[in-house]
Amino acid sequence: MVHHAFSGLDMDPRMMETLVVLISKVENPVSMKDFRPISLCNVVYKVIMKVLVNRLRPHLKEIIGPLQGGFIPGRGTPDNIIVEQEVLHFMKKTKSKKGTLVFKIDLEKVYDRVDWGFLKQTLQVDKGLWKPVAVSRGGPRISHLMFANDLLLFCKAEKQQVQTVMVALENFCRASGMKFNVEKSKALCSRNVSATRKEIFTGVSSIRFVQNLGKYLGVNLNHSRVTRATFNDVLDKIRGRLASWKGRLLNKAGRLCLLNSVVTAIPTYRMQVSLFPKGVTNKIESMMQNFLWKGQADGRGLNLVNWKVLVTPKKFGGLGIRDPFCANIALLEKLVWQLFHHLDKLWVQLLTEKYHSSKDDCLSRSRERESYVWKSICRAWDILKEGFIWCIEDLEKNFWFSKWRREGQLCQEMNYVHISDSDLRILDLWSSGQWNLENIYSPLNQSLQSNINSYNPDVQAGSEVGWCWTDAVSKVYDAHSGYLWLSKKMFSWEDRGDWLWLWRQHVPEKHKFLAWLCLQEALPTAAFRFRRGISHTDSCPRCFSANSALLDSFLVSGGFGVQGITRSFIFTTIGPQTSGARVGFACVSRDWKGRGQRGCLGTIESRSILQGELFAIWRGFLLAWDSGQRDIICETDCVEAFTIVNNLQDCSVFIDHLVLKIRDIISWKWRADLQLILRDANTVADIMARTAMRTLSPQVELPLPWKEFESSIQRDCLS
Repeated sequence: MVHHAFSGLDMDPRMMETLVVLISKVENPVSMKDFRPISLCNVVYKVIMKVLVNRLRPHLKEIIGPLQGGFIPGRGTPDNIIVEQEVLHFMKKTKSKKGTLVFKIDLEKVYDRVDWGFLKQTLQVDKGLWKPVAVSRGGPRISHLMFANDLLLFCKAEKQQVQTVMVALENFCRASGMKFNVEKSKALCSRNVSATRKEIFTGVSSIRFVQNLGKYLGVNLNHSRVTRATFNDVLDKIRGRLASWKGRLLNKAGRLCLLNSVVTAIPTYRMQVSLFPKGVTNKIESMMQNFLWKGQADGRGLNLVNWKVLVTPKKFGGLGIRDPFCANIALLEKLVWQLFHHLDKLWVQLLTEKYHSSKDDCLSRSRERESYVWKSICRAWDILKEGFIWCIEDLEKNFWFSKWRREGQLCQEMNYVHISDSDLRILDLWSSGQWNLENIYSPLNQSLQSNINSYNPDVQAGSEVGWCWTDAVSKVYDAHSGYLWLSKKMFSWEDRGDWLWLWRQHVPEKHKFLAWLCLQEALPTAAFRFRRGISHTDSCPRCFSANSALLDSFLVSGGFGVQGITRSFIFTTIGPQTSGARVGFACVSRDWKGRGQRGCLGTIESRSILQGELFAIWRGFLLAWDSGQRDIICETDCVEAFTIVNNLQDCSVFIDHLVLKIRDIISWKWRADLQLILRDANTVADIMARTAMRTLSPQVELPLPWKEFESSIQRDCLS
């Protein structure tokens, strides 16, 4: 059907039928103005329209004038915002007695009032009648800025000019079928326009004058000094969004996802054209940290990991949260790149003429009377200029007469070029990594020689003359590579190692996040709190050891199955029972959830409880090995046995051989550790040892199930 449409064949008119749905714009609509129409078109019709748009799109830029920014490839809202801010800055600083006017027109019901006759008429500036505004001598003239239904009109502060603008606006509305809302439209004039003249202009246009035009394309029209208060709406929007999420009901992995996907995107639009004050970026950073660790945008609490680690990419051990300041600079640097390479853009022509660049030199110095947009661009260039390099294009170019240097043609700075040198190429004077300037006959002064020696054609050769971005293979700047370059420079994270193995695990996100905290040693254990000065001791309250607090936290919480983070096999030894010349012992093997797997109990000939403890430890290790386990933890409630095995206390000769056997079995090719636990978490082994003493049985291994010990195992898990 699509092919038939472009072949000139008749189409079924039903394919053009559209279902119009009214979407309420307010909570309680009372009139048609409170609804927004949404058209649900036929799929075939939409495909045909898409093909037509794609065919027309490459030519729109040539057909439509530079003052229209909406839906044109290569143009966007930042272009109009920059031009608008520059005009308002000019109006604020101008000393002209005549003055300048700007009208902010509110077009009513744009999409449902379009007249097809508008295709034959356009908004024209009658030459000699409408006098556009020029913000600099020789710069482009600005009569209007239009983006979809957002319209700004500029003219001289004269009665005749206001009449001309109103006539043009009426013709435009008549041709397009649109209507401008007088009540919502506003006007602003430069400071030298008197109140009497304002009243005259209001009488002609019926548009009221205000001190603040409000917002244009979502950005405040700044008429005064930019401060932190200018960006309060951004902070309020972030704070409101975080509050609506009810972060306390989300786990940290969920908060991280929302931060990366939504919160970091909220200020992005404004960051494209304005440098956020340091206080604003610091506040955004603070709200993001608070939300991640505490579930709310404001308030005090404990940050488990510092900001430097949070903004490090996930691949290198961080969480990949975007730093607001680095993101702001990286986005503004896109304007610098356009200033160098997109000379056909209206705002580039305007700024070039207004600030008289040799751009890179002009960018290096910003003055007090310059606009905030220009200061923002200069600041971004100052921070990121180390990442740029000047490309001199092809080395076959003429050394004297081509523009391969930033400063321009060499011949312009020479008294004369010797005829023998006139055909020299760059390649002829560059070899083996150095300039051979002694081979030329033309006189070069010392400063010019130094300037030439500052260029390295081996490094600076490129596809075209101009600034190139060094951190991309294509040499073309983009915000992503600029952000990574700047954040690495600011936070000094190392691009070594690969942490993606953790984030690729097929386990819930909250488990990955917990594993990441463990690897960063950021769980709030006793040792962690002691390092932060919150606790007076770094000893674990469970086993009284300073080194096992992190692992004990897992044993208490249950752990999860990411390799290298949890232990697959745990067994518990007894507090042995003694009677006469025999000692009862027992050991129980459990999985990481605390469920019983195997057991062993019996008696040995001895009068020493300590010897019974050590024998049970050795027998438990042997039981685990024979079961095929290679990653285990042995838990004991005997402080003395734990201390002796860990070589922290001298032992007597009669138990020395048991200690050596335990140390030997621990050193086998497996992962085996000894941990100290509370007696309340070891009741099952104690009961089994008592059973062994009652029966005086030799060593007996017990398979599952153990109904008589099941309640004790569950009680140990709770303990």
